[in-house]
This record gives sequence, C-alpha cells and structure tokens, in this order.
Amino acid sequence: MGRLAGIIQKCRYSGLIHIQKRYFQMHSVQGPTAEEVEGVRKDLFGKLCRENVRSILQNPIPSVNNPVVRAKRSQMFSEEKENQYKELGRIQKIDVEYVGVPENVNLMMNKGISTPYDCAKHMSDVHVQRSVVAEVNGQLWDMHRPLEETCKLRLFHMKMKAEDPFNVNKVFWRSCSFMLGAVLESALHEHIYVELHSFPPANVRSGSFVYDVDLKIKDWKPNTDEMRVFSLEMRKLAQKNLPFERLEVNVDLALEMFEDNQYKKKQIPEIAAGSTTGKTVCLYRVGDFVDISRGPLMSTTGLLGRCTITALHPLRELSNISDTLYRVQGVALPAGFLLNYFAYGLIEQRGKLLNSARIPGTLQPHKQISAKHNQNQKAVLIEEETKQKQAVSA
Repeated sequence: MGRLAGIIQKCRYSGLIHIQKRYFQMHSVQGPTAEEVEGVRKDLFGKLCRENVRSILQNPIPSVNNPVVRAKRSQMFSEEKENQYKELGRIQKIDVEYVGVPENVNLMMNKGISTPYDCAKHMSDVHVQRSVVAEVNGQLWDMHRPLEETCKLRLFHMKMKAEDPFNVNKVFWRSCSFMLGAVLESALHEHIYVELHSFPPANVRSGSFVYDVDLKIKDWKPNTDEMRVFSLEMRKLAQKNLPFERLEVNVDLALEMFEDNQYKKKQIPEIAAGSTTGKTVCLYRVGDFVDISRGPLMSTTGLLGRCTITALHPLRELSNISDTLYRVQGVALPAGFLLNYFAYGLIEQRGKLLNSARIPGTLQPHKQISAKHNQNQKAVLIEEETKQKQAVSA
C-alpha cells in the first residue's frame, strides 16, 4: 500500500495525471496486489515518462538556470544599491509636509535616504500597513523610494473614499504582474530555463493582469491542479510581505544584469532612451527576483489578497517571436477586500479570456486577434460551465 501511495503522490506532485479516476478498485483491506501496482506503474510512467519527463529530469541541470540567474541579479542589485548609498556623502535634512488623516504633520527627514515608508513609521502602524503608494509634490512615488528634496507628501491606500482609485488600482495591477513574473521564474523545475519577456501597461478594464513569458515548452496545456499551483505560489509570496525595492541603474549595468535574457537585452536600450536622463533603467526587486518596470509599484507583497492565475494562452500562432511564448493571466483582490464566491467566479471567468493588451511580435492589431481568439474561448467556457451544471445535477 505504501508503494502505491508513493506512486500516486509523485504523480500528483509532478502534475502528470489528474486526481480523478483510478484504474483499479481497492476493495481488499490489504490493498492492491503486486500485479496491480506494476500495472499502475507502467501506465503512469510508460510512454509519457520516457518521452517527456525523463528527457528533462535525467539531463544535468544547465549552467544557466533560473536560480543561478536570480542570485546573480540580486547580488548585483545589492552591490549597486550599496554603492549609490556610499556616494551620498554628507547627510542633509529636508522638510516633509504630510497632508492627510488624522492630521497634517511636518517631519524632518534625511535627503536621499528617508522614504515615504519611513515617514509612515513616524505616524502609525495603520499608515505603514495599508499605504499602497505615495504622492510627492503631485507625483506618484514608490513607498520605498528615497525622497530627493523638501516636499509635500500624501499616502494613498485602497479604501480612500474621497480619492479617485484609478491610479492606486493601476499600481496594484502592475504590481500583480511583477509578482506573477517572480512566480513564473521560480515555480518550474530548474531544468527548464524560463525567459520572461514583458508585461503590458496596467489596464484594469482588460479584466486581468498579464505576463508574457517564454517557457521553452511547446503546446503546454496545464491542468487545473497545475494552474492552482501558480495561484498558491502567488499567495505564498503575498504572505512573505516582502517590500518592492526600487533602484535606477546605468544602462550598461542593466545589460550586464540581464545578459542571460535575450528579450530584456533588446528592450533595455529602448527603455533607457525613454528615461529622463536617456541612459538609466528602473529596476525593482522582490526577495531575490529582479525585473524591469517603470513603476511605481505598491509597498509590499502583503497588500495582495485573494488571487487566481486563470489562464495560460499559447501565442505561437499570434506572435512571430517564439514557438514557446505564452501569455499568463490572473485576477486578484487587494488584501482586506471580501467578495462572495459567485461574484469572484464571474471575475475569474472573464480573466480566462485572452487579454487585449498588445501581443509581442504581432502581425495584426491586437484587438482583432483578441476578438477572434475570445470567440472560441467563450464557447469553451460555456461548454465547461454546462458540464459542471450537469455534474452537479447528477
């Protein structure tokens, strides 16, 4: 019985089979016979294992793999952050005028060192825990970005009744895409080198947050359990409550950090050309994951609440970049927001449709592609919903 349990558990963990029907009946108290166990072993680890699993797992882990690359980028990020701190020289004081609840406050902070997050610590734990993004002299500002001059400071959170939530929602959606990139790079086996491509500008109306990624796997159709793993990894990342660290670096350093990513290397010169200096790139770090984003991003990963990775769309027929390029999509609610099962289910269903954001390497307008693709997707979703209703009624 123990041998059988080990086989089934390994299959569940590997995602090789659905946790559904078994191929034998377990009526005996002593469990299945040796012949039945051997039959299950051959069925589960036959052709599928030889052609797909063993070819990957029995080969040595490549020298360029995601754990090694993440560690290298994180170390370079830390070194550059320390070098920039040393260049500050003598500490100068600046006046920060906080405007907001419960009352306006004047603070004396350190130029180039103190952040809006540090200012929040001087007021209350509530300000620290719920603040998503700051506004400094009318400009949206990361909570962990050092203040550069005397300024007027405001702190925004998700439940502000007197403010338009548009900007805060965009920051939240953009941060979810960033976290999805971190999950995609770490969730798969080390033998599979995942190359992140990019995530489009945040658009809440699109119905989902997105990351386009090259998974190096052709025609992968993950089952429900495998998609649930991605959602679980997002929740684990949220529970760690890690800060989003921001750092502006020179274009040469950025190219060195992302030399192992063919897509980022092409994007970095264009991104640097569009910066205020014309030669810098804005990076963010969560844990040991480093990526490019114009920002701003939210304060910590702990501000993410309920989350579901809803779909993984192959872009092989829609893009000319790679045969293994996928669009991964998800939906989420901020921490502290409650929604009933039915309403959240509607959000999940919409999040399964192909997001209308620009697809990398497309040969026709993305809206036309999305419309054609989503017609087929809606038919599939309706069919799945009908099957579920029939199963419940039965």
